[in-house]
Amino acid sequence: MKTAKSLTSLLRESVDYAGLFPPAKLSMQDSVSNYAKYLGSGDSWMLGRFVVSAARLFDLSEAVASTQMDKPWRVTCVGEPDHRGTAVTIAEFNEKNAGRLLCDMVETKVVSQEDLAAALTSFPAEMAQFFEISPDDGLEEMLDAMRFSGQGAKIRTGGVTADSFPTGEEIIRFARACFDRGIDFKATAGLHHPIRCVKPLTYEPDAPTGPMHGFLNLFLMCSFMTAGADDATLEEILLEQDVANFSFTDSGVSWKGTLDLDIDAIERARANTIASFGSCSFIEPTNELREFGLLN
Repeated sequence: MKTAKSLTSLLRESVDYAGLFPPAKLSMQDSVSNYAKYLGSGDSWMLGRFVVSAARLFDLSEAVASTQMDKPWRVTCVGEPDHRGTAVTIAEFNEKNAGRLLCDMVETKVVSQEDLAAALTSFPAEMAQFFEISPDDGLEEMLDAMRFSGQGAKIRTGGVTADSFPTGEEIIRFARACFDRGIDFKATAGLHHPIRCVKPLTYEPDAPTGPMHGFLNLFLMCSFMTAGADDATLEEILLEQDVANFSFTDSGVSWKGTLDLDIDAIERARANTIASFGSCSFIEPTNELREFGLLN
């Protein structure tokens, strides 16, 4: 079984590995070992960046000291509220690890337009920034403030409690607001599974269960948005729980045999709408895609 070209277009470099973060909360050494292993696997085409907090950047330096690298690892830093302090830490980290590790992207939570302005002026122009913005009543105003900055947005799509998962309507509102303003975005948390499902929210034996969004749903919803689908259709796609209703071929994707999407639309969505998603597991997403018969 060959992996369809439409799936590789949809998910290339889509999974930013966040093994250090909940619910996995792995050690630095285990996370580094895992990332090195995933880079050498047949699924490496799906793998994006290594995600680390600003406070642990230099722990990462120490952990990779004996790691063999064919090329520098790309690193995303989750920034602190002190944006200038984060920028200084990243600059020192990059200088110390030149040729082995490169942090050229930062994900920062911003809580006001003043906070956003401070973040935008704290980092060098070549540093890609994704701003985590709450999908509340001030969403559009925050996105308006950043629309000409050339930087991206970030949405939290889950967590370790049921109330941390936004509704499908909230996600679509966020994605639509970004799309209308030419802003690409990343998603984080709660996207371990390809298709929307009810699963345990953590890896604890007695973990509560709840509905979780699927990363295939999210990426396909963004792709169909790029192709012109209305919000009612997008919500149906985002909440779809039967993977058999999606058909992946070398020329495109169809949903329920009635709505088609070609590879060009998928690639436009990846270039201009949905950048990647953070996951504390890389094995869970790839194994489940394989169980569904979508990966070779």
